[in-house]
Amino acid sequence: MPLLNTLEDFCYKSHLITQGSTLLKEGEKTDTTYVLICGELRVTTGDVEIGVFSEPGDTFGEMANLMEDVVSANVEAVTDCQVYIIKDLKMFLLKNPKETLELLKASYTRLKQMNKGVNLMLQMIP
Repeated sequence: MPLLNTLEDFCYKSHLITQGSTLLKEGEKTDTTYVLICGELRVTTGDVEIGVFSEPGDTFGEMANLMEDVVSANVEAVTDCQVYIIKDLKMFLLKNPKETLELLKASYTRLKQMNKGVNLMLQMIP
């Protein structure tokens, strides 16, 4: 995965996130973007699970970070995880155009999956 390789090349330090830790809280601001190396994280809004991050390279926190908005969901470690932490995402993306494209594609894919889920839920309403 190019994003993980770039982070390794730039000597970003990986961080251990212990099981049960909350990385992002719905409604709060963040200046941190996370890139998953290994482990599993649950994504919830309110008490409803809306997704899971488990693939190396999964990125979260980037939308709130880029848009300077609040976080739209909670992200909690289901298992111990290793992540890279990017504090200055805008500068990182300006310096790494290939990774910018990769991040955009991943964000689009995630939005597309969420839209499918919403459409399925709407079809269930009588």
